[in-house]
Amino acid sequence: MEKSSCLVIVLIVIFGVPILALLPALCLWFSWTYMQIGTTYFSFLPVQFHSVPFWDCFLLIMAFGTIGNVVSGSYGRALQSVNKKEK
Repeated sequence: MEKSSCLVIVLIVIFGVPILALLPALCLWFSWTYMQIGTTYFSFLPVQFHSVPFWDCFLLIMAFGTIGNVVSGSYGRALQSVNKKEK
């Protein structure tokens, strides 16, 4: 694989994934905090978890997405398909 194609893949992962995580994080934060889903359905949690800051929601979405992709192996399959096309 050429260095330029590897660089493009790395740049897409570094910049694309956080941009794509903004919308779900915003939806989670808005529904949890302003629509009070945390207070209504999760009243058994401590009070500090009833209004979670936005960046905590963002990092939670990022972590779940990254861990899910690593566990399922989708990053490895994508790189293997790129390697097969080049041969």
